[in-house]
Formats: sequence, structure tokens, C-alpha cells
Amino acid sequence: MGILKHLINLSKVEGVMYHILVDKNGDTVIHNMTDFKKNAPMIARTWKGAYAIGKSRLKYICFSRAKENDLFIFPVGNYLLGVIKHENIKADQLADNVLNFIDRLLNQQPE
Repeated sequence: MGILKHLINLSKVEGVMYHILVDKNGDTVIHNMTDFKKNAPMIARTWKGAYAIGKSRLKYICFSRAKENDLFIFPVGNYLLGVIKHENIKADQLADNVLNFIDRLLNQQPE
């Protein structure tokens, strides 16, 4: 659970409006959204389907939405990270920002 405490800082990543971390069963670990009970199982089910197609090559999936507050799902170890982006950032920039954040967390030295 070492990196989980650092995921609180995800809300400081440029472009992140809301986030939710779930386990692969869809149980919520942390979140900053109001409708997390609806989103958590959906994130887990969606990832399972996408993973069946992309396997380990899959870095994230993105669902574009009309108001440009797209939904992203990233694998983080044994968890799944759902992110809803701010409208004022491009989707590819948000993906890069979050992937860099995750990479720094996973590759940091133990304290």
C-alpha cells in the first residue's frame, strides 16, 4: 500500500478534475468524486474487456465525452485509476501528465 498514500496528490496533476482508484473487483480504494459507487464497478468491468483485447500493451483507455471531460482508465499495479479530465486540457496532454505521475510513483525509491 506504499504508493497509495501518494495518489492523494493526483488531484494536483494538471488536467485532473476527478479521480478514483479501484481494485480489479471494482471496490473503491480512494476517490474525490461524488458518484464513485456507480463509477467503480464500471471502471473494473471496462478494463477487463479492454485488457482481453490489448493485454499488457495497454497503457490506458479513454472515453471521449461531449463536454470534453473525458474519462481515462489507467492500470496502476494491482489497481485501476479512473480520471476525469478538465475541459481546458487536451486528452493527450492529460494522458502524458498522468502516465508521468504514475511512472514516478512506481519507480520511486522506498522511503
